[in-house]
Amino acid sequence: MSKQVVKTQDTAESQYSKLMQLALNENADISKLEKLMEMQEKWEAKEAKKTFFAALADFQKRCPMIVKKKQGHNYKYAPLGDIQMQIGDLLSECGLSYRFEQNHDAELIEVTCVASHINGHEEKVKMVGELDASGSKNAIQARGSTVTYLQRYTLIGSFGIITADEDTDGRLADASSEYITSEQVTEIDELIKLKSANKERFLKFFKVAKIEDIRATQFTRAVRMLQQKKAS
Repeated sequence: MSKQVVKTQDTAESQYSKLMQLALNENADISKLEKLMEMQEKWEAKEAKKTFFAALADFQKRCPMIVKKKQGHNYKYAPLGDIQMQIGDLLSECGLSYRFEQNHDAELIEVTCVASHINGHEEKVKMVGELDASGSKNAIQARGSTVTYLQRYTLIGSFGIITADEDTDGRLADASSEYITSEQVTEIDELIKLKSANKERFLKFFKVAKIEDIRATQFTRAVRMLQQKKAS
């Protein structure tokens, strides 16, 4: 546990003890005690939220770019396991953790990534998808594929993780590769859907008519901006 977290918890406990002692010394009635406790809970929730976002900023500053090495259909991606392996220790150092919640019906799967801080605050990113019936998957495999896909994107969105192709540095340095790749177009499009972002406003911000017109040098900024947006 970091010194900052310990200090915050100690301060909260100290404030709570002082309030309770004051109320007891003045023989406060139950309604006053309940009011004090309600005020204390609101204060603690506010402090927990502040420490969550401070920890998230620290994580994003230190998190390496995740390289997409797995070959998909006409694109590459970073598997969920690769992402989890690379960010696990850093999340722990920052006092952060996550879990997934699922909701299934006959046709749709809903996955929610719940990002948590050790002080108690949580933020959620939710995404819904259809069963992945591509290839020769059976019913169970189709559900498993969709769940993994949704877990990957909600995890990326929750912590503002940047993924990139193996040749990103070389491509950005190549003047002939002025615009983002088809894989990057797909990633931005998925993030717009995930965050329920206003696509027209997003394109207007980058002064382009379509996602394909975004310059390669602006890719990281575009992804980070979408990832930091709270989903509707």
